[in-house]
Amino acid sequence: LPMKSVQIFSFAVIALMIATSAFGNEHHNMACENITFSSDIDNCVSQKYQQSELRLKSEYLLFIARADKSYLNDIELKHQYRKLASGTHESWLVYRDLNCQLESFEVDAESVAHETIRKSCLEKMNNERIIMLQTTLQ
Repeated sequence: LPMKSVQIFSFAVIALMIATSAFGNEHHNMACENITFSSDIDNCVSQKYQQSELRLKSEYLLFIARADKSYLNDIELKHQYRKLASGTHESWLVYRDLNCQLESFEVDAESVAHETIRKSCLEKMNNERIIMLQTTLQ
């Protein structure tokens, strides 16, 4: 991609992250404040998980944009890095899903608690991955 396209793409992703963050924080406060019932906890965890999914996707796109910029002068290396990064991320998603399935295994799969534990695990692992992506190619 030409440098101008990378800059426009990066700006669009950052704008999306800011909008998502503002929207997400507003909903987070509504679902996670004044928790009085177990259903409130479930709603809070679900919303935090959804927010972490959006942040993870946005951060992955920013990571790819940084990689493209780092390998701007060597198209072959850029393609190799992108392919490796994509494969690594896809493998990490499989690992995350299986790990959280294992973490929630002993709770009845038909119960709300099972989903709450699974989503809490997914959110925690997403946040860890976000930090890793943010610090790579800095």
